[in-house]
Amino acid sequence: MRIAVSLSLIEIGTILSVGLLATVLMQFVFGFLADRGYVRKALVAGLVSIAVIDLVFTQAGNYWQVLLFYVLLRGAGGVYHPVSFSTIFRTLEHRSSLGFQSAFGDASIAFAMVSTGFVAESFGWQIPFFAWGIAAFIGGRDLRYFNEIHPQICTDNSERTAKTRHNSRLFDSSV
Repeated sequence: MRIAVSLSLIEIGTILSVGLLATVLMQFVFGFLADRGYVRKALVAGLVSIAVIDLVFTQAGNYWQVLLFYVLLRGAGGVYHPVSFSTIFRTLEHRSSLGFQSAFGDASIAFAMVSTGFVAESFGWQIPFFAWGIAAFIGGRDLRYFNEIHPQICTDNSERTAKTRHNSRLFDSSV
């Protein structure tokens, strides 16, 4: 991509840094939604946004387009941690579940990096964006079954919200 879109190392560093900032900022938004029981809506919004942005990203031809699409993509990707942690803490009793989530998440990132690099080198930098966009679209489409599988985390209720607020104060020394 660096050569195809004529990006300097400074531009690449700027893109990566601003993208990370977008992820952090959007994690607050998605965390707010997840904490209020809007897990499915947050997941759908994130996955659909990732799918659309990935597909549009394939048309990027200059620095400003790459910056815009990458920042949007990283912002949409901010859905992962707030929603996954919220889901785990609300549905699973076993403390090891967070370890499994973390391990499989790290393995997925490693797989994505290796496969994306190979595919981009073999077929062009746009193909991984297209492939991951299709995968995100399929995942977002299949979330219509999420409420049937996990109804307890797809609806907001005051008891769960109060419990979540209480649990979030566990590390507060003033409590």
